[in-house]
Amino acid sequence: MTQFPLFESIVKELDETKKNKFLTDNEKNDCCLEIKTFDKNSFEILYVLIKTYEVKSTPSNTCILPYDSKELKTGIKFDFHNLPATLQQIIYEFCNKRKKNLVEKNDNKF
Repeated sequence: MTQFPLFESIVKELDETKKNKFLTDNEKNDCCLEIKTFDKNSFEILYVLIKTYEVKSTPSNTCILPYDSKELKTGIKFDFHNLPATLQQIIYEFCNKRKKNLVEKNDNKF
């Protein structure tokens, strides 16, 4: 079984009413804007979140590039429209956690 504590904590914190609800266009846009600010480590964590979700939801049908993603010279491109609702919510929560963490780090500098 795949163990990834960040994944487990995000899933545990997800509101049950959101688990099967796709992100709104505004939420997708906010998430995409946040992802554009990611460093390499954050991109790697995002990919591991996506892969962990895939392995847990369809363990017999995993692939290197899940959910019709595409490999580009700069990395892997995922289209939110191809992601399951729960995975969209997981990514959204990760973006929010990361943003909050960065704000707290900046607040502590002063």
